[in-house]
Amino acid sequence: MSHGATAQATRRALITGAANGIGRATARLLARSGWSIVAIDRDEPGLQALRAELGACVTPRVLDLADLTETTRIDLDGPLSAVIQCAAAFQPADFLTEPVAAWHRIFAVNFEAAYILNKLVVPSLIENNGGSIVHVTSVHAWLSESQSSHYDASKGALATLTRSLAVELAPHNIRVNAVAPGFVRTQMAVVNGIDELESDLFLTHYVGRRRIPLARAAEPDEVAGPIAFLVSDAASYITGATIVVDGGLSVTF
Repeated sequence: MSHGATAQATRRALITGAANGIGRATARLLARSGWSIVAIDRDEPGLQALRAELGACVTPRVLDLADLTETTRIDLDGPLSAVIQCAAAFQPADFLTEPVAAWHRIFAVNFEAAYILNKLVVPSLIENNGGSIVHVTSVHAWLSESQSSHYDASKGALATLTRSLAVELAPHNIRVNAVAPGFVRTQMAVVNGIDELESDLFLTHYVGRRRIPLARAAEPDEVAGPIAFLVSDAASYITGATIVVDGGLSVTF
């Protein structure tokens, strides 16, 4: 068995944001590889649909991550081999007029929940002789646009936490990495009822002028693949890394 690996029969992944988008795609991919999934989301119908689709390998846990505290109890249904944090929130907001409460909610979901959840479940990874943590950050961790200061800052904080925990948890045989998507065809692409991936700006600038070299948004499955790689034995010597999954967006100007 490779360094950092756990027995296939015991592989269980906790996935946040599992009811939709990247989290759901990751749950599907890992389930096909024999993993069992502890699926966390506040969307109970979405979790039940995931359970109906994938069967008994999915254990749904309804939880609003904005309400997560150090005393929250999460039934893991057994030892964990991986923790995959996909949950995120975004709403455009002007820096000068945005209520501080709106800033706090974005940070609570995108950063604080990841920090607290890791504290809650890392003991299970340690008891299972190590494992892997993957944070879904964003190219917004280092690229910015108007009305996204709260989102950008929260993703930047999550990227920094990834590197810090990679160092701190290495003695426990726990690898910590991140995946940074660009545009992805998920519910978050719909803002105030408008799908930004169908907007004139996206189709003209990002696709037509190839601001994204691959000239399209990603599908959730295309982000799930790198996540599955990072929690696999094939990535046993990778920690503190970020895999950018943006179709080339961040290398153009």
